[in-house]
Amino acid sequence: MQVNKASTEQLRWDKADLNAYYYSTGEQLHPYLVLLNDLLDNYTATNNKNKFDPEKNIDIIYYDIVNTLATCAYMYVPKCKL
Repeated sequence: MQVNKASTEQLRWDKADLNAYYYSTGEQLHPYLVLLNDLLDNYTATNNKNKFDPEKNIDIIYYDIVNTLATCAYMYVPKCKL
């Protein structure tokens, strides 16, 4: 009986273009820093905190940050098969 092994890939950070990765992630993540600062300012400034939905905002921003990091890694970090 032959078993198909799923091929997995590992990121080779030692071979990555780290300058390009850092620059790209910084450029793409900066708008989220501004957004988070604005959300925090609005949350602390408003008396009606019930209108603010932190769970929804956190989930959306988290997904976008993880997606940004993964996309930049795909562009600048080579992979090798295990």
